[in-house]
Amino acid sequence: MLRSPSLCGICDIRHISKPSEAWCPDCEEGICTECIQHHSLTKPSRNHITIPIEEYQKLPSYVLEIKENCDEYQEKFSLYCKEHGVRIAEFASWKIIVIVKM
Repeated sequence: MLRSPSLCGICDIRHISKPSEAWCPDCEEGICTECIQHHSLTKPSRNHITIPIEEYQKLPSYVLEIKENCDEYQEKFSLYCKEHGVRIAEFASWKIIVIVKM
């Protein structure tokens, strides 16, 4: 989680404090009622599925602490290696495949 779920991340960038009405797991930020329509219409985020902020706040703390980005490559995890029990960023997995093929 990068931003406070209680404030709209889009408004916060504009130095406006508005309460969040929804949470976008893809963007990792809260969204107010005014910004949620724009969020659902813009090309980069139109396929994001948001959840009501009340539902997000009910999630157990261990769920909220799950990392979604690779510290080394700064990308979202996209694969899971059952053998090693770790999640792998897409760029990292490509690098691993290249190394294995050499």
